[in-house]
Amino acid sequence: MHAVKIFFILIPKLSHLFGYSNRETLFLLFQFWYFAVSRKTFFRGKEMQFTLCYKGKKFQLWIESIVDLAVLDEVFLKEEYSWELQSPPKFIIDLGAHFGDTALYYHFTYPEATIFAIEPAPETYARLCKNVRAIPSIVPVQVAVSDTNGFADLHVSASSIGASFSTRTDSAQVVSVPMCTLRSLLVQQGIERVDLIKFDIEGAEELLFVHDSPETFSDAYIGEVHGDLMKQSCEEFVSSFIKYTVQTEPMKNTQRFIVTCVKK
Repeated sequence: MHAVKIFFILIPKLSHLFGYSNRETLFLLFQFWYFAVSRKTFFRGKEMQFTLCYKGKKFQLWIESIVDLAVLDEVFLKEEYSWELQSPPKFIIDLGAHFGDTALYYHFTYPEATIFAIEPAPETYARLCKNVRAIPSIVPVQVAVSDTNGFADLHVSASSIGASFSTRTDSAQVVSVPMCTLRSLLVQQGIERVDLIKFDIEGAEELLFVHDSPETFSDAYIGEVHGDLMKQSCEEFVSSFIKYTVQTEPMKNTQRFIVTCVKK
């Protein structure tokens, strides 16, 4: 994102969204500006804590890069993963929970729900735990959800977004992480079905339904489909939801889109 847009469009919007009084909104504005400048210069990669307020609830959030600001924009401002369920959900699974952004969004939207925040990358998982530790209803789980149980090589780049089973850059570090199927995940957590599954798992979405159909686990899905990282086509992936009403929304990357699926 261009620096001018970050400083004079994105940051003021985030400050207004997360501020809880005129004075604190102004203070937050300067905090975000300081964060953006310092992370571009002398504090690159170092976390900074913010006190934010969303839907009348204060919470603490640690972020470490300008990319995190863009994520907050996508999740809280643009509400890419918003979902209006017919009844209050009891269980939500967040696949690719990153630093807790979507899990927190769903927590404040559905405060009575238990949210299983799934993140395999070790350093990102540590950030996730730090950001949700004050919220017992968000359960962080370090695992990569795939088509089998065991361990997998995860390619982790300098940016916290984009950890994938696929090689993305020559500088990516390869780490071994625990791996399990979606069915095994539910068994481990002691639940049979969930009300909503969100996924943003960098191409691994094509492995979710190798052994079981989507209706086995939930009546509602929302997620990002990465046509540039999957072996199968986007059309083949979406065809798994034959018993669902499916809507797609294109993204800037023409090989990716947001898909929402609800059981017919």
